[in-house]
Amino acid sequence: MKTAQQTVYLERALLVGMAESRVDPHGPDPLEELTRLVETAGAVVVDRILQRRDRPDPRTYIGSGKVAEISQRVLDGKIDCV
Repeated sequence: MKTAQQTVYLERALLVGMAESRVDPHGPDPLEELTRLVETAGAVVVDRILQRRDRPDPRTYIGSGKVAEISQRVLDGKIDCV
């Protein structure tokens, strides 16, 4: 008799956040809570991007350069969710 075997696929996540430029880069990790939430939801964090800006870009929030970088990382890293 054959037994059924299940395969669990963990989604691969790229986390993106924005922090104000004046925030201490050696202070608390701004993406720490998001990392824990993603892992609790059952995904694996494979990459993280933190954009430092004084204010959000009105069109893309993080800036068009970071959008292009994220797009490339998604392709290169076979990312499932951002």
